Amino acid sequence: MKIYHGSKKIVTMPICDHKSVSKDFGPGFYATGSEELAREWASQDDNGGLINIYELETDGLDIIDLISDKYSVLNWLALVLSERKLVFYSKAEKMNSDSIIRRYLPDVSGADIIKGYRTDDAFLVFCKAFIEEKIDKEQLIRLIDKADLGEELVIRTEKTMKNLTYLGFETVDGSLYYPKRLAKEIRAMELLREQTDKHKKTSGKDSLTHPYPELYLTYSMKLLGELTGCAASCMSSFPEMTPDRFLQCFIISGYASCIESGDPRVILGLTGSELYIKVLSDCGMGSDDLLKEAPESDESDIACWCGEMLAFYQWYRNISFSDLVNSLSYGRLFALYPELHLIPKEEAAVIIDQKLGNRRSASTRLQAHRKRLGLSQRELAEASGVNLRTLQQYEVGDKDIGRAAAEKVISLSRILHCRPDHLLE
Repeated sequence: MKIYHGSKKIVTMPICDHKSVSKDFGPGFYATGSEELAREWASQDDNGGLINIYELETDGLDIIDLISDKYSVLNWLALVLSERKLVFYSKAEKMNSDSIIRRYLPDVSGADIIKGYRTDDAFLVFCKAFIEEKIDKEQLIRLIDKADLGEELVIRTEKTMKNLTYLGFETVDGSLYYPKRLAKEIRAMELLREQTDKHKKTSGKDSLTHPYPELYLTYSMKLLGELTGCAASCMSSFPEMTPDRFLQCFIISGYASCIESGDPRVILGLTGSELYIKVLSDCGMGSDDLLKEAPESDESDIACWCGEMLAFYQWYRNISFSDLVNSLSYGRLFALYPELHLIPKEEAAVIIDQKLGNRRSASTRLQAHRKRLGLSQRELAEASGVNLRTLQQYEVGDKDIGRAAAEKVISLSRILHCRPDHLLE
């Protein structure tokens, strides 16, 4: 039989002992019998890649086919759960996962090849939804079928490798297959959206466009809650890294954009403490020792709520974290905790909308001082050395001037002939 392996490079002599890599069915060399699927795998971006083509002689090999009638979807799920790292936030979820593994994990110890549904990161949320009892077995099967996951196989033994003959490779047009890959992931999200929103047919509320399915939202809220909790706890040993400054690092690191798009590798695959270390590491600071030394903060509950609220509001309004924290800083959200923490997140988001709207509609002190002197925004920007776009954002409240560098505020105050604190809101 012909099999295909999508990659960025030519693989003439594959190996099957990648034991450090977390894969669907354990260590081994992954391929597929579908040329189209392999082309999608190879297209991780618009640049495309290669498909390596092999002839596999299967006579005399022990093959476990998890899609065959001999097995159920729960056998496939149990194997994926045992091999892939998924973060569970409650004892009940962990118990459900352990129970499925204990009851349904197939014996694959002697298998030369394992075949089953492909489980890209975007589809792990199906597994999570089942574990959390948000969907049942029949719904899981329907989701897998409608999402058209495709089939993959893993070669696990050197014996099988000897039956593998390399036939060559073909280039893959990324401009064609990368959109196909994305479309499949988007389709999976839409299926989840349909599944989880069935009970919300007509509520009389304005329909909002959200960046990813609501099912993901629970995970992203918990993740950001843990993340800001870590940032607050670590301030005792890392005082210069305030939660507000950490959120800027979070944005710079690129992990914020991962959550904005509902990237399951981050939302489903990391704990808050793991993400905290990754963010600091990507920004060239911090170590694992920070978490070991950090005592439990008295404000950890508030910090966790702030993180959850930031995640909810970003999802609810479908805006970037970069734009969000410019108008809704951690400190401002922290101050709103007593007023908002006991009400539902959606109601809290509406109140925040009103507060931010009032803030933007009112004349800022900076704008009032500028107009008093009859200066244009460009004139003030050139005289003070503050970027014109930044100045405009300060005036309309899209950026908090209270978080500006001190030299910027002092420079503006000198041109406007007022004390620096008179410009702060």
